Amino acid sequence: MSGDDDDNADDTITEEGLDEVALASVNQAIEAVENEVLQTSQEPETKTVEPPRDVIPELDDVEDPQQMVEVLLTVGEERSRRDDVKGALAAFNKAIALDPACDMAWFNRGVLLEAQQDARGARQSFQICLDLNDQHAPATANLSILLERIGDLEGAYSMAEKALGFFPGHPALVQLKERCKDSGISVSMEAMQPSVEITQSVDMKVVEEVAEEAGIDDPEDLLQEAVHHDHDQDASLSAEELKSAA
Repeated sequence: MSGDDDDNADDTITEEGLDEVALASVNQAIEAVENEVLQTSQEPETKTVEPPRDVIPELDDVEDPQQMVEVLLTVGEERSRRDDVKGALAAFNKAIALDPACDMAWFNRGVLLEAQQDARGARQSFQICLDLNDQHAPATANLSILLERIGDLEGAYSMAEKALGFFPGHPALVQLKERCKDSGISVSMEAMQPSVEITQSVDMKVVEEVAEEAGIDDPEDLLQEAVHHDHDQDASLSAEELKSAA
């Protein structure tokens, strides 16, 4: 009998020991979780905040307006090579704001807008570039290609003919000119529908107010341009960004 009692006692001790081990394990697990939560709360993740695209640090030590334009052109081209389209556009737009007669800023803006599928904006930029400098060969060639793409075949033919004066015998221009010959089809700027989808949130009342202040007849024209001025990339267009677009 005493042997059985000893065995039962051993069993009881063993079970109690196991219970204590299990309890200790649970307590340790809870403590570990609590410590982990505490540590996490004490060390929040730091997110890198990108500066607004219209912030150009390279301008900090530049005072001469014409030199600023040159710096902005360089910055825009560098950003474009890095595929930072919004940053490049911001730089070229600033250059235009400083010197509206800068044909290279308008040309580069046109190239970027065409890449963004903004055919109307690209056409306008190339045309302004050529109004400022009718000997701008790349703008002439780019505009001829763009005009064919949007269906203005007469304009494309005329521009290709002019571009061949800069690039004699260029195969792509020769073929384009042949395709558009005697088409009789033209598309005016006014007839072109906006081709950019507006994804940012915006207060149309503010758009109308800014358009009126800037002398812009159609607030929709301002809105189409403002799409490219969301400098802080917060998916909304502020009054300052709308004024930048105006």
